[in-house]
Amino acid sequence: MNHSPSEVIRQYLLDEELFDEDLADDWSLYVDAMPPKPHKVAVVYSTTGLKDGRLMDGGETIFHNGFQLRVRGLSYNAVFLKLRAAKDNLLTVNGASVVLDEDTYIIHNVSQATDLIYLGLNLEDSRRMSWVCNFLATITMEDES
Repeated sequence: MNHSPSEVIRQYLLDEELFDEDLADDWSLYVDAMPPKPHKVAVVYSTTGLKDGRLMDGGETIFHNGFQLRVRGLSYNAVFLKLRAAKDNLLTVNGASVVLDEDTYIIHNVSQATDLIYLGLNLEDSRRMSWVCNFLATITMEDES
């Protein structure tokens, strides 16, 4: 793969129009780093993946890439609903094609690894609150699948 799994998931969520690509707008989506502004923002973080056993047919090992989706905003319910909408969409993935630069990736599936988790209110930065959810995804480049 020429892009991180987080970059592939970010592009998928942008393609689905769940978040905004313009990094100055509300509900903008970043990879692996959360900026101090804007208030309404989401980040796809790379996390620990899971290596499965070998397939009986050919002996190929399947690896599930780990990622976390974190959503931050000023309203408890708006942040929860935004993360839930993204989670619901991700759980429907079944062979989604994502293009990044010249590369085409296939997201074969996404499974939810945790419930939606409220991280609390950050009193030091404008009383913003965050929710997170962790996932596993099977992602390959088109010519590797």
